[in-house]
Amino acid sequence: MDPNSHVTDDTARVVYVLDEIVVYFSKPSKNPNDVLEVTSSRITEQSAHSMAEVVASDPGLLITSGTKNSSELRIRGGTKESVLYLLDGRPLNAGYYGSSDLSLLPVDQIEKIQIVKGPASVAYGANSMGGIVNIITKSGAGLPLSASVHSLFGNLHQRELSGSIGGSLGDYSGWLTVEESNRDAIRLSDDFQPTSIEDGGVLANSDLHRIGAHVKLDKEWGSAGTSLLPGGDTRQHISLMLSYIRAEKGLPSSPIDVRYWRFVDWLRMGGNLSGLYQVSPAVTIKGAVFANQYDDELVNYLDNTFSMDRIDYDSRMINWTYGAGCEAQWTGIRHHLLTAGFRVQEDRSRKRDINTVEPWDRHSTRTGSLFLEDRWQISDRTLITGGLGLYGFNKGDESASDGTVCPMFSLTNELPSSITIRLGASRSIFFPTIHQLFSRTSGNPDLSPEITWKYELSAEQYLMLGAYRYLNPEIAVFYNDITNQIDKSPWTDIFRNIYAINTWGLDASLGWGLNRWLTGTFGYGWLNWQAEGPVILETPHYKISGQLHGKTPLQTRINLEMAWFSQRKGEATSNYFLIMPSYLVCHGNITQPVTSWMAFRIEARNLFDANYEEEYGYPSAGRMILGGIDLSFQREKE
Repeated sequence: MDPNSHVTDDTARVVYVLDEIVVYFSKPSKNPNDVLEVTSSRITEQSAHSMAEVVASDPGLLITSGTKNSSELRIRGGTKESVLYLLDGRPLNAGYYGSSDLSLLPVDQIEKIQIVKGPASVAYGANSMGGIVNIITKSGAGLPLSASVHSLFGNLHQRELSGSIGGSLGDYSGWLTVEESNRDAIRLSDDFQPTSIEDGGVLANSDLHRIGAHVKLDKEWGSAGTSLLPGGDTRQHISLMLSYIRAEKGLPSSPIDVRYWRFVDWLRMGGNLSGLYQVSPAVTIKGAVFANQYDDELVNYLDNTFSMDRIDYDSRMINWTYGAGCEAQWTGIRHHLLTAGFRVQEDRSRKRDINTVEPWDRHSTRTGSLFLEDRWQISDRTLITGGLGLYGFNKGDESASDGTVCPMFSLTNELPSSITIRLGASRSIFFPTIHQLFSRTSGNPDLSPEITWKYELSAEQYLMLGAYRYLNPEIAVFYNDITNQIDKSPWTDIFRNIYAINTWGLDASLGWGLNRWLTGTFGYGWLNWQAEGPVILETPHYKISGQLHGKTPLQTRINLEMAWFSQRKGEATSNYFLIMPSYLVCHGNITQPVTSWMAFRIEARNLFDANYEEEYGYPSAGRMILGGIDLSFQREKE
């Protein structure tokens, strides 16, 4: 639900689409937040096959894969649990642990990704303290019937397959994506040094098989000539989004945590029904209901034979998340956009060892959000946004609830030299997860929520230097003041509000275009902190990244991406930390069209076969070479 602005005529007007708000002003784009936005066209240009590939080069983001064999995101030193993931407005964070997986949605289904790293709109609600990943899916609206198939194959029976079909027919539109992926194991670098549990070659217990399907259906209708929505004839809009993913996968062990775990069943499914109704030219109401179910069966084996007669325990955990939200927008005051709304959400979980007669551990939490926000266009070049959120939290069956007020303010100003300056501040909150509150081994029901004050000053400029030649420098400096940080006590292994942390740093990037054939991006990130307790783990102080996109007269697309990470600390044992070495990792792909509907593709991941760890004790994949075919078809518009 992030507002964006675009150039139109001299009359300011407001345009609403279902899963985001788009505000049209008479001057160039203004946004109250510093937002990283990646569109489907950029994903196509990158030839990216995963969300992690799409955003990995941003200097303020850190993507790791470790204990759960999944891609998890940390933003500016924050925890992975405190990042809020939204899919068409539906939260994706698992109710028990609170985190999510960047691989949950294939890129074929993605229309746009927006990542907010600093102060954010109060409309996002609670539990967005660590940043926001807002994913908007394709609906097929306004498009002719289109279909595509993407495939990649590699060693160790690795394959990544996806297909999509969608388009519009009158007032109806839809988009369907199906996917399947498989690997027998992850190949390790040739430089990997054998350990007590890994002898090299391939990473033990790192296999994966996954299938998924995702569909979005839209319907628009209304009275011609009376609406402010695109096309001028739509006053109402309803959308249904459904997702289903099922997998079986191993969870690699580490020297500090020797275990033999497997998800013999890993299920993620959910959906949301959204609607929009334009009451009058000045009033629009939007609402949604959503639900998720996460169902995991985790087996802990006694040894690496993974035999069913050598089982320590067989644990099943089911999570449900469901809720609803509504907001109203009013433009009745000149130069103002007022938005007010609410969101309610309940997370429920039940967990037990299914080989015993013990009862289920059942727990729940409830979260509520009320917000009011005003966006005031005080001049052609200046936008002020102010908001107030009231967030409440209930721990299961307790009658008492925690509540807090979180304000937000931002000032956006466009200078005559086409430099856009943004200044923002906000108070954010993260309520404890069910795991932190009620885990049998480490839970603490007396935990308080984490609180963060965020401050950010950013600037960007877009310079056209000629045909296809441009420079796009951006820089953001930030400061975060975090209190009540939740972590396990090094003495009791129980979750407590232990730390107060201050983080500060900068993100800088330079986008450039040399000609119609060559473009790229350079990025630099610096992060520092002061904490009452251990340092922020697995997080480097410095990150340098770059992307190079090339195109030849034969329409060959060449993409190279690199990132260097400085030293950081990892936890070897409780309260004992080791220095993890810096590393450089490079990826690349080449796509060559052979007809208007078919292209060959080759991809190299970890091109130089670097031996590195993103999380201590979990070696990352060595060099992987994959190849495949992309097919695409599009019916011509009548």
